[in-house]
Amino acid sequence: MSKPATPTNSDPRRGESPPPAEQEERAGSTPRILIVDDLDAIHDDFRKILAPETRNQELGDVEAVIFGEKASECPEFRFEIVSAFQGEQAVQIVRDAQQEGRPFSLAFVDMRMPPGIDGLETVIKMWEHDPDLQVVISSAYSDYTWAEIYNKLGHSDRFLLLRKPFDNAEVLQQACGLTAKWQLARQASLRMSELEQMVEERTRVLRGEISERRAAEAQLRHAATHDMLTGLVNRSHLIERIERCIDRRRREDGFEYAVLFLDCDDFKSINDSLGHEFGDELLKALAERLVGTLRKLDTVVRAEGDITARFGGDEFVVLLSGLKRSSDATDVAERITRHMAEPFVLRGTEVNTSVSLGIAIGADRHDTADEIIQDADAAMYRAKSSGKAAHAVFDEHLFEHQVQRLKLENELRKALELGQFRLVYEPIVDLRSHSLIALEALLRWAHPTRGLLPPADFLQVAEDAGLLVPIGRWVLSEACAQLVEWRQSLDGVDHVCMTVNISKKQLRSPTFVPSLEQALEQSGLPGNRLTLDVTEEAVITDLDAAGETLLAAKQLGIQIHMDDFGTGLSSLSFLHKLPIDGVKIDRAFIAHLGAAREYDAIVFAVLALAKHLNKKVIAEGVESQEQVEQLLKLGCDFIQGYHVTKPVDSEHAARMLTGSFPWSSAA
Repeated sequence: MSKPATPTNSDPRRGESPPPAEQEERAGSTPRILIVDDLDAIHDDFRKILAPETRNQELGDVEAVIFGEKASECPEFRFEIVSAFQGEQAVQIVRDAQQEGRPFSLAFVDMRMPPGIDGLETVIKMWEHDPDLQVVISSAYSDYTWAEIYNKLGHSDRFLLLRKPFDNAEVLQQACGLTAKWQLARQASLRMSELEQMVEERTRVLRGEISERRAAEAQLRHAATHDMLTGLVNRSHLIERIERCIDRRRREDGFEYAVLFLDCDDFKSINDSLGHEFGDELLKALAERLVGTLRKLDTVVRAEGDITARFGGDEFVVLLSGLKRSSDATDVAERITRHMAEPFVLRGTEVNTSVSLGIAIGADRHDTADEIIQDADAAMYRAKSSGKAAHAVFDEHLFEHQVQRLKLENELRKALELGQFRLVYEPIVDLRSHSLIALEALLRWAHPTRGLLPPADFLQVAEDAGLLVPIGRWVLSEACAQLVEWRQSLDGVDHVCMTVNISKKQLRSPTFVPSLEQALEQSGLPGNRLTLDVTEEAVITDLDAAGETLLAAKQLGIQIHMDDFGTGLSSLSFLHKLPIDGVKIDRAFIAHLGAAREYDAIVFAVLALAKHLNKKVIAEGVESQEQVEQLLKLGCDFIQGYHVTKPVDSEHAARMLTGSFPWSSAA
């Protein structure tokens, strides 16, 4: 069929332009469909199906069958139809539409359109200008097989096939489905553009925030590697630098380094007497002088890269790397010791102090930073034992000691797993009635080769190895279980309490109160039958925190006794600051009872104060009848010590609980 020579009003591309309002509507929500076919009748058929002004009731009925009863009333099936009769014309229309910002949603394309390009080439060229255009290839005859069409256009979801003569409902269905798909993709694209703009705006804002964060991160990095009080690098940074020295020594023959471990002599007494704030100022002054001393060393002694670090409390470590000879480390130590002995003037007060210093020279046997630090620490303790303001070098003797100490630590770790710990019990008796009122559980280690070891032989190693808390947890559990066993098997022991010593490490542990609850719950022991002995040293560092922990224990019904009372600087003040039920007079006072009047006066004063505050008093370390008589005269109620009996195992303790109590008949 020949094409008309002039455009028709029903064809926007061939007639007058629609009104502006209609243009705005079509540019907005109305999908635009391009019909590409060389036959005018085909264009008319598409318009009858898709143009809203030519739709009739019959078509509405078809839509109702396909889309439901409300489909014919639905406004979303309104389309703007544009016609093209040749492929080149269609390509031009698509290109112009893209430039105007009014792209087509869908194109129905005939395959044969002589004499120009065929439908397949038309689709390819249209997609060059508008890749999102949906296409329906409609044809009765084609120069290509469907397989060839797919090979040319690719396996894409942008086109469908429609064979002529086509069904009206099928055309409408494809038009609705593909334009809806195009609109959804368009909306997604617009949303993506909005998001990209939002990202750009957010990026601009973030640039300012990033600058601030970088500054904050720099501060955090400094805080993570430096001591907040003195400004010196902290342990983690020092460990890293020492490990670099260890690696370098392995690679380079002749590379020497050393670690110096410093401890401020008498710092605790200065801190306790003048206050923690004054102690902090002294630490800062020590750090400043220490760094200044290193900077004054000549280049033979001080190599670039020396590090001074605060290790904690009043301990400092100096790393000397790249020494020309190992003896240079001793020269540094002597210089430091001399300069640190000079007086400090703080707040108008002159403070005299000194440092004890240990030296460890880097050796092939040092595989980790902790190993050489431990060696320097061991040398420092030897220097401290020889007097103040001294230094010592780690040697083979100390090395052997360290080896034995490490062996003991490893054995300790296995001891808990293998059940090698034992409890012995020391009775606490009423001085007047001679009745046994409590048993103090004391730890022993049944060493497989050395026999039964007292705590003095292993507790310091256990503390250094971080084993005090689990060992203490075992003691609590075992002591509570043992008393419950006696209460169930023996008569007349319900009044007896079990006393357990609590270390500073345990008291500071966040698991301490839960371990108390667990020991009582698992054993079934009433809380008021358990007493905890704590020392002044265990509570003095953080009195408030210790008070909260002990108060939590009191809420379980547990009694609290202050052990070794009278040996600290502030023991009397603890009686009203802490929830204390009783005090134990230290054995040092009892040992001189009756021999020195001042000791008698101290014991009398403690007894008088305790009675006034309604606190129990227990005298520790009672070893003679004379001491018993003196304590009776002074009004003491309870005692424990070798005069009563030495600590005994559970079998002997059970016999004491049943009445076989040797001291009661001898006293």
